[in-house]
Amino acid sequence: PEGVGRGKVILRGTKYGCVCDAPGTPVQMFTVGNILTDKFQETFLGLKDRANAIEITFANKDKGYQKDVITAYADDYDGTEPNITQITLDGITTAAQAYREGKYRLRLNRYLTRTVEHSADIDAIACQINDVVLLAHDVPQWGFSGRLLAATDT
Repeated sequence: PEGVGRGKVILRGTKYGCVCDAPGTPVQMFTVGNILTDKFQETFLGLKDRANAIEITFANKDKGYQKDVITAYADDYDGTEPNITQITLDGITTAAQAYREGKYRLRLNRYLTRTVEHSADIDAIACQINDVVLLAHDVPQWGFSGRLLAATDT
């Protein structure tokens, strides 16, 4: 089952916390200087493989909390070649809320066009799950960065 809404409960060590999918201020910058060598990967997500419709299963309170299914379509869906995915949203009880959640996820699917994976030593990590971070790296040419190897006082 999928989480509902923009918040999520997570485990941070031995304590529980929460995160919210919302705009935020960057808390850290990762650079070539603190990313491990050969541990940076950028992946572009192909448009052909993306879902353009979501079948949402939820407990419909108007039908005595029986399981119900509605379909939400992407904003740019033209009626040809549907690529449908399915999700179950426990906690949603109305068709309107299920539809809104489906449209939100389809928009995430449309606008999140690439992912970046990298590794860093533990002492280089000052962020937590869901924090906004900045990234400077020479491969995609995002900014300039590095690490000082030596310095003098003159």
